[in-house]
Order: sequence, then structure tokens, then C-alpha cells
Amino acid sequence: MASPSIKPQTPPTLEEARQVAVSLFEAITTEAWMTPGVRESELNAQVYQLAKTHYGIEKYWHKRIVRAGINTLCPYRENPPDVAVQPEDILYFDFGPILEGMEADYGRTYVVGNNPEHHRLLADLHEVWNHCRAAYISQPTMTGSQLYTHMQSLAQKKGYTLAEWHCGHLIGVFPHEKRLGDDPINYICPENITPMNAPTPHGEERQWILEVHLIRPEKGFGGFVEDLLLPQIRL
Repeated sequence: MASPSIKPQTPPTLEEARQVAVSLFEAITTEAWMTPGVRESELNAQVYQLAKTHYGIEKYWHKRIVRAGINTLCPYRENPPDVAVQPEDILYFDFGPILEGMEADYGRTYVVGNNPEHHRLLADLHEVWNHCRAAYISQPTMTGSQLYTHMQSLAQKKGYTLAEWHCGHLIGVFPHEKRLGDDPINYICPENITPMNAPTPHGEERQWILEVHLIRPEKGFGGFVEDLLLPQIRL
């Protein structure tokens, strides 16, 4: 008797992987963990356990980040000392879960307390992200350099500095970094003079994550958001 055929499982799309990340972050906010006194490391561990228990996620394609207070100024590659959330604070989460071989990358900022400058930054993060998304959607042949310059100008007009040397990167099937490399062409950065809608060397469509990391060093805080750069997604 012939063995029954097994239908291969269809890998999730980037949008499907993103939706899992969205659900995870919605669960984070309902858990009410972001209270004064809790440490970044504790929040990180709680999110990891939540993702494992409810979504079966144990693997991430980049380091898991929770940063509060002064640490919100730090770019991705830095590893600042663990700090506790304060009664009037701002913090952000940046997680890159892998869902059945497909990468997600999702980041959001949260405010604890009523500091008006923190709440203003939260609104500005979303406004800058949406503005840059609209600029790209209207001109998909723009280069990474042009989009970075556009974001930098928006940030400066609002009184902020960009924390990173780039404001986004490619994403896709894990591990996209090993398959595509770490060249500037894979980032939204000043050195990338290639049209962002140009295919990869493998002939694949480029899929982008758009990041906004705004900081005010003189005030000691910053904020971060990131999401898929697609026409149907707005913050």
C-alpha cells in the first residue's frame, strides 16, 4: 500500500509573520508589565516566555531589545547596562521573531507617566514613519540615501537627531543577512545609491523594514518604531 502523500506546508508571508509580532506586542500591553521598578532584563524575559508559550516562538534573527530611560538613546549595536523603568519614563521594544523560517521585525515605544515631551515624541515617531512611508510609496525608485536624507530632515525640523547610521534594512526568509550580505545596498542609509525597488542579486523583490529612532541627547531620552514598508501599513 502506497504511503499517503504529505502536503508541504506553505511558508508564511512577511505580512503573516508581521501579524504574529503585532499580536505579541498587543499581548505585552495588556499584561501591564511596564510598571516603575521593573528592569529591562525582566521585561525581556517576560516577552520571551510569552512568545514561547502562546506562539511557539523561541528563535529570533537579531538580539531582543528592551530599552528604557537613558538607554533609549543607544543605537542597536550598543549593549548598555540594565536599568529599571522609572515612574515618568519612556521605553521601547525591538523584537525580530522567526515564524516558520520567515523573519518579522517589529518595534514600538511606550510611555509610562504623563511627561508631555515623552508623549510628543511618541506622536512624532509615528508621524515621521508615516511621512517617510508615503514618500517611498509615491516614489519607489528613490534610493536608500534619498529616503535617509528625507527622514533626517524631518527629524531635525522637529528637534531630534537620528540615532542610527541607517533607518531601515531588508527582511525576508531567514537568514536574509547571510544570503544577501551586509553591504550598504541592503540598508536605508546615505551610502545606498541603488533604487530601493531594484531586485536583489538573486532576482528577488526587496522587502524593507522602515525604522525611526529619534533621540534628544540633551534631554536624555529617545524613541523607536519599526514596521514593514508596505502601502497597506500605517502606524
